[in-house]
Amino acid sequence: MFLIVLWILVSIWIFYTDIFFRVISNIQIIFIGLLITFSFFIYDFDFNLWTAFIVFFVGVFVWRFGILGAGDVKLISTLIFIMPYDAISLFLFLISIIGAMIAIFIYICAKFKKIEKSVPYGVAIMSSFLLLFLPLIN
Repeated sequence: MFLIVLWILVSIWIFYTDIFFRVISNIQIIFIGLLITFSFFIYDFDFNLWTAFIVFFVGVFVWRFGILGAGDVKLISTLIFIMPYDAISLFLFLISIIGAMIAIFIYICAKFKKIEKSVPYGVAIMSSFLLLFLPLIN
């Protein structure tokens, strides 16, 4: 239970910094890494090392084209370390669906109020992760 609370608290921290500052910091990625390590030992999950590296290198190219921020790429590839293999494609799909909903919301809000039009993908990334991962550790 304590680990679930930590996952939720770190997620809220990432939501906050990504929504208000459009930043996912390295220290947040380190906290995620620590939570992954604890989850690995407590729940005996497999590490998807190669998949995480592949996602990271593909993400670097996506970042270079300005589609995602560097923090988003680091966050996705870090979370994939502990995501079950059969859930990775669903994880990426959920990120795109939730991200699209956030983008539509921001686009509509931008019509009425002057706001930054970039999408805080950290919200979509962590929401997708929590939707898929928390049921596994309950």
